[in-house]
Amino acid sequence: MKSSLNVFHTDHSLAGHHENQLTRGLLIVLRYSPLAHATWWRLVDQNACVESLPAARFRTQQARLISQLREESRADIPPIRGISVLLTPDPRQSEVAVKATDRSQILDGIIQYGDELVVAIENKIVPGGGLRQATSINTGGVEVDFDKHVRTVAWQELLEALADLSVRGLVSGCEQQLIDDFLEFAEHYFPQVGPYSTLRRAERSRARLERRLDSVLALALGVEEMTRQELGSRHLPALPKGQQRSVEMAFLKLDRAGKRVLLILYPGDTLSQARVLYQRADAVRGLLNLPGWTVRTNFHWGHLTSGLCWSHGDINPATYIDYWIARIAKVKMLPRSKWDEHWAALENLHIVAPEDRPEFDRRFTSKPKILKAGMRPGLVCEYVWTFDEAMRLDDEGHFVTAVRDTVSAFLHQLKEV
Repeated sequence: MKSSLNVFHTDHSLAGHHENQLTRGLLIVLRYSPLAHATWWRLVDQNACVESLPAARFRTQQARLISQLREESRADIPPIRGISVLLTPDPRQSEVAVKATDRSQILDGIIQYGDELVVAIENKIVPGGGLRQATSINTGGVEVDFDKHVRTVAWQELLEALADLSVRGLVSGCEQQLIDDFLEFAEHYFPQVGPYSTLRRAERSRARLERRLDSVLALALGVEEMTRQELGSRHLPALPKGQQRSVEMAFLKLDRAGKRVLLILYPGDTLSQARVLYQRADAVRGLLNLPGWTVRTNFHWGHLTSGLCWSHGDINPATYIDYWIARIAKVKMLPRSKWDEHWAALENLHIVAPEDRPEFDRRFTSKPKILKAGMRPGLVCEYVWTFDEAMRLDDEGHFVTAVRDTVSAFLHQLKEV
């Protein structure tokens, strides 16, 4: 028989963001991961011992609470115990008793443990949903002894607990991959219920904080795909045909101490980008006065598409910018015969630091197949929020807008909007 909880039988009739897809995904995880199943039970009932129950039977989107496996014809079978569970972003205690009714229903999820216990699951993905579906359940004529009140479980807490199973190495192999895939699915289609839906909810885990910052950057830029699968990095939206960018990517990161959130852009990161950047003299000079932004030099040497050797002298950023405005039109790839001459000139100007020459030699001079080196006179531009400030903005629903506006102001200054 075809089952919607067989992972190979996908449900293409519903959009990925439909709440039934989230219920289905969770039941698949509970079905295939015993530790995830036990973790879920701990949130439903701390005193439950799932290993003492009969084998579970999982169903979704069913009208019938009790499966036909129960032998209703036997008079000696006592009432089956029932629990109603509400999954929601805003868990709250309810004093409304669970009762059997004759209403029409489609139950989001059902887990039945033989003749001992049946769990009815109601899934809500937006705050403030009513409790009627969780408190009024049609038992189909079967005698069910419901626990008095609905058990409420926060989606954020559940997803956080599942993420901990993976992050802490408590699951491995296919079981870990299944959980990770579900978390990725939930984050993509249901960010409002995730443990990283705000920085405050993610605060206890750096990994979840990084996921939240990645989501913020994606929403701010309107760009879903990560660059090189690196959390917190996105390509900037493309400009109209014929226009060129001097900066290609934006990064939103937590500093090492976890005290600051950093928005970082790298104008002039390649020679072609640097040519665009420094030909707009007033625009690039204006970066130095852009409110809230810190501008530093980011000179490095590159070969083909890769940057290979960074060297940061102590030249003043304004002097550095003026130097490259005056010379960018003549900058070309340098043959080996010119490397020493140009390094010495850049060192005298304090653009490169003498202590970095051994790294240049390791990366370039010692590689006979590298015949040319490219100068990349870039900048690193950084905007900082304290973590507390970013968390407050995120609590208020304004952090995505703050990041969007800050990036927009930067690109307006460069005339790249």
